[in-house]
Amino acid sequence: MIKKEIFFCLIFIFLLNFSSAITGESITGNVTSQGFSLSISVVLNTPSLEINSPTNGTFLTTLNLPLNYSVSNANAVWYNLDNSLNTSLSNLSSIIYFNTSSGFHTLYLYANNSDGLISKNISFTVDSTKFIIHYNERNSNNFVSTEFNSSSYEDLQNISGVFFEQLNYGRIYFLESLNVTNTSTGNNSINLNNYINISFNRIEINSTALPNFNKSAQLKFYSLSFSNPRILKDGNVCSSEECSIVGYSSGILTFNVDDFSVYSSEETPSEVVSSGGGGGGSSKVRLKESDLVFDKDILKIDLRQGQSILTNLSLTNVGNEVFDVEIVVDEKIDFLIDIDEKTFIMNSNGQKEIPISFFSNEETIPDVYFGELMINYGDFNKEIPVIIDIDSLQSLLDVELVLPNPSNIYSPGSDLTVVSKITNFGEVGRFDVILEYEITDLEGNIILSNSDSMAVETQFSNVQIFTIPDYLKRGRYLVSVKAKYNGEVAVASHEFFVDRGLRTVLLDNLTLVVIFILLGILLILIFLIIIKCFFQRMLNHAISKEKKHISLSKKNKK
Repeated sequence: MIKKEIFFCLIFIFLLNFSSAITGESITGNVTSQGFSLSISVVLNTPSLEINSPTNGTFLTTLNLPLNYSVSNANAVWYNLDNSLNTSLSNLSSIIYFNTSSGFHTLYLYANNSDGLISKNISFTVDSTKFIIHYNERNSNNFVSTEFNSSSYEDLQNISGVFFEQLNYGRIYFLESLNVTNTSTGNNSINLNNYINISFNRIEINSTALPNFNKSAQLKFYSLSFSNPRILKDGNVCSSEECSIVGYSSGILTFNVDDFSVYSSEETPSEVVSSGGGGGGSSKVRLKESDLVFDKDILKIDLRQGQSILTNLSLTNVGNEVFDVEIVVDEKIDFLIDIDEKTFIMNSNGQKEIPISFFSNEETIPDVYFGELMINYGDFNKEIPVIIDIDSLQSLLDVELVLPNPSNIYSPGSDLTVVSKITNFGEVGRFDVILEYEITDLEGNIILSNSDSMAVETQFSNVQIFTIPDYLKRGRYLVSVKAKYNGEVAVASHEFFVDRGLRTVLLDNLTLVVIFILLGILLILIFLIIIKCFFQRMLNHAISKEKKHISLSKKNKK
């Protein structure tokens, strides 16, 4: 009996030593004999890991794809793409980003410890032409949003938690899942930059252009100063059924909406009780031109062929009247500008942000384009000049215009010094660049022009000096330069102001000045003549009196 117990003990020790060579999570078994039972369980603590993204599907970009993973009980973690070079990961759970190329790929993730090695892999495809989402340009200027390119094309057809936020002004958070790829045009692209606007006290989604974003959402306005705000939809008071207020605290107004249009807010007016009788009528407060204030008095935009840029024009009603506003785009630049809302209502003491999309196609001729926006309200109108510089799509030159005079104010007859800074970002070696300078008014009428040519290698500066013509009136003007080379054009422009001053006012009114001088001389002569006559008369009177006195003295002597 003792021999059997010793035998089974030896077997047990052998199995314990042998367990280190076994892979797996656990080994269990029973050893039995007459009158003796032994149970054996060997447990291995190997790592565990999960790959949350990328997922099986098609991704739309080759840049900054997310590897979202979680690992536990591991001493080392690493990955590789397509069995290429391994890359170590320092954290057990994290998100890192990697770049790859178009086509089919497999990502391998590994983790190990003293008990063994475990791996997982995921296969996916990258096709940057399958669908294009324009939104990256908005991830700046305090604007953040859902990273759409981190999701596969398949996931984008039912993506939840989509948000857009302008950190200074407000936030959109969708309460429903969206199909981002379901566009109204059927094209394989969607431009969120042009049709989503979050600005001060204004949130707007163009639901005609983005019908797949016309879903219920929670909106927030930041930095409000109202005591008791109410919500406006398209300039009208929004009912509690359509706009449900969640809360208002510390200038942040939170509310839910069922669909999209243009949302803003205003102070809830106190109830006005009018006294009857007396036969008197209410007096009407007339709209004044100064009631509407603009945050910009000129719009100057730099574009490249095929590029679009979104900017805002802010209007503020500082008066108490409610009135209609109409925006008319100059036909000279109408093909470069898109304004969705050209007519709207300005509420009393309200503000309106007008999103303006500037765009050019690849066939647009590189040049400086001039025009204006006409803002009509009441009996008044405001002209806002628009200047659009458009470069060639393939231009590898960067052109900057500098006016050394910090005030940018010049008088007729003075010198305007213009410094052009040209930087070459692509062409290798020296090549000739033709510089064409123009001074124009804000309607594009050429006042002065000049040209020069330079040999460029990496960077150079060119200085031109223009004499401001004496006949120029007081106002704004533009100096521009076009750098032309190998069929490509780079454009830059700079605004300056002409103030005629005392010298030029005198020159402009030289005839009047001469007349005034002659009149002055004539008045002086008349004054001198009057003084002379007065003193002559006094002298004659004194002489006459003296003669009488002498005559009287002679008579007395006789």
